[in-house]
Amino acid sequence: SATSGRRLLLLQGHVHGTRHAGIFEVQVFPSGDKVISLGRDRIAIVWDVAAGRELQRFNQQGHIRGRHTVVRVFPQGDRVVTGVGQALDDAAIVWDMTSGEAAYHLRY
Repeated sequence: SATSGRRLLLLQGHVHGTRHAGIFEVQVFPSGDKVISLGRDRIAIVWDVAAGRELQRFNQQGHIRGRHTVVRVFPQGDRVVTGVGQALDDAAIVWDMTSGEAAYHLRY
């Protein structure tokens, strides 16, 4: 809670082996009802904030050789992009929220 400073919800889902993986970043969707977290496990997870449950996963393995450390939500909330950070192949991936697939690979 912004007023009390107390934790309202704990979202757990990022694991690396048998341990919890660290989180690089969390972004709120424009609608305010979802958040997306990007973990050290190379997975971006979309969460339903009200229900506290996982809605969708975007797995970067097989798409990049390194690890993305940044996630952003498109203003319409229909796509997310992961990229920058330690991607060895200098790529960003645009993910489609409807299909759950990588829509575009952007190389720079």
